[in-house]
Amino acid sequence: MLSSPRGFGIVCSHWQPIPTHRHAPILPCVIYMHGNSSSRLEALPQLSLVLSLGATLVTFDFTGSGQRYSITYVPNLLTNLLNNLLTYSQ
Repeated sequence: MLSSPRGFGIVCSHWQPIPTHRHAPILPCVIYMHGNSSSRLEALPQLSLVLSLGATLVTFDFTGSGQRYSITYVPNLLTNLLNNLLTYSQ
């Protein structure tokens, strides 16, 4: 799990095609960033389209999403997410 500089957890979901539908070991990845007053589950309607195009889908909840504390900007969040994806895809 990723975490913010203030120690809040950032929950992520990474959907991938099942092994029999993977056309390559490494696939393109769509990163979906949800809108205000929403969550990473906002990406679910796009899931089947993304997978059918041969890509994976990553979504995450911004810090504070669904919690009592406010959502704050997390510097380098996308960079940290990309670094994690690259680390775990190898």
